[in-house]
Amino acid sequence: QKRSHSGFVRPLSTLILVPTRELAQQVHESLSDLTRKLHDQPRSRVVYGGVSINPQMMQLRGSADFLVATPGRLLDLVDSNAVRLNTVQQLVLDEADRLLDQGFAEELNRVLALLPAKRQTLRFSATFPQNVETLAAQMLQDPVRVQVDAGAEAEHSSSPENISQRAIAVDSSRRTQLLRQLVK
Repeated sequence: QKRSHSGFVRPLSTLILVPTRELAQQVHESLSDLTRKLHDQPRSRVVYGGVSINPQMMQLRGSADFLVATPGRLLDLVDSNAVRLNTVQQLVLDEADRLLDQGFAEELNRVLALLPAKRQTLRFSATFPQNVETLAAQMLQDPVRVQVDAGAEAEHSSSPENISQRAIAVDSSRRTQLLRQLVK
């Protein structure tokens, strides 16, 4: 395992489960962007099915602070002893409703059984159908629910009437010149 600047092995501390490869890539890119300028930059890795498992196994040889994964590929890697989940301190279920809708419930239960009982669990979901509520009741202790009202969000995201919007197609070499002209 890779050692940090302080000489200690950096264990996997945060596991982010997502339902699709596209979302896994997006979350991984966002993590990389957010942590790029940190002094002791955390390492993030992404694993998902539909591609060869061998390169993913190789990248996990160097430790990771964050692992973004789809449930099936994560279990494949656990079964191959390429990753251990016993040091996970935070579990993030991104799009929990889709994880359950796409039939990941059994895989999710297998993953949960491999994680330490004491951990922080964060669940993000656009909708909260009964199966997501049941999952929350089983895995969360004293949960706090933060909900954004769809009506309020739509109200704030609409453009004020006194602002006009337009798009201008321009060659990349002339963007600065156009921006200057528009600002004037």
